[in-house]
Amino acid sequence: MELDTIQIPLGNREHTFSYPKAESEMIHSVLNGEDYPLEETRVVCNAPVILDVGSNCGAAAIFFKNNHPGARVICFEPSATTFELLKKKHE
Repeated sequence: MELDTIQIPLGNREHTFSYPKAESEMIHSVLNGEDYPLEETRVVCNAPVILDVGSNCGAAAIFFKNNHPGARVICFEPSATTFELLKKKHE
């Protein structure tokens, strides 16, 4: 799997984000907020729990964490290969 890497501001630091090059268009769509319109989202506390089911390589998790810094984001990815890529972000 050929990977591409970008730097993403996350809180007060830069985060190196790697993703499958073949999924570049989808990844950028998620990171730019085109897939999850937050103006339609109602969050009623400062520290919500967000479940990202089908996390892929973690783009949505980063998007949600950037927009809800106090949130706890829990990821689930059923594909073993993709899970390994997701897991590397937290080692």
